[in-house]
Amino acid sequence: SWVVFVAGMLMIVPAQLALDLAFDQGSELVAVSESYSIYKLDGSTVKNIVASVEWLPSGYIGTALESPIWWSLGWILMALCCFLPFGVTSLTIQQFCAMSICVAMAPLYACFVVPAFWKNDLTAFPKCCFVYCAVMISWAVAIGINGGIALILSFMGVFLVLAGQRFTLFERKRGIPRPHLPMIESSPHIDGLHTPNPSPQVYGIGHPLYAIGWFLLCLSMSVPM
Repeated sequence: SWVVFVAGMLMIVPAQLALDLAFDQGSELVAVSESYSIYKLDGSTVKNIVASVEWLPSGYIGTALESPIWWSLGWILMALCCFLPFGVTSLTIQQFCAMSICVAMAPLYACFVVPAFWKNDLTAFPKCCFVYCAVMISWAVAIGINGGIALILSFMGVFLVLAGQRFTLFERKRGIPRPHLPMIESSPHIDGLHTPNPSPQVYGIGHPLYAIGWFLLCLSMSVPM
């Protein structure tokens, strides 16, 4: 279904790439709700990029793309796609499990994984990554549990998505300067500061792998459950 590709390729993937770009270019970390561990970036990077097009609301676009909003909406739409093409009248356990994982992914990634990286939390970040990987693999199982092409595409897609994100951590300007944790040696306070990567790669393989993996996941989600 084309709706799956809207959720994956036009919402989740662009939102992830925008967050990576904004953080690397120096957007500042802003606490939306410290009690619920909800953070965003200040929107300055995307706002400056979009500002050249006068008729676009650069402030709103910057806020949307440098916060979990657009990314979370993409996962919610992906959850609704689990019911396609038959609707909720013929809900199966497989559809319910896949939908539940999609709904859980939005707060997991937006409230735990990303903030742990932004805040240089060397204790929480590896744990959050482990849970995130486990949930992604569970999603692949839920999509392809009936076997066939959906199983192949879902596992290939998740593998490429996770591999792409791992490579990106080592390639980005404000990522992991060494191929192991701890990420950096800096203050764990909420200052948004990371040690610059001494060997960033402009044309790395992380983001292409991530995008290809999501394309395969969208294909697998297009197979009726």
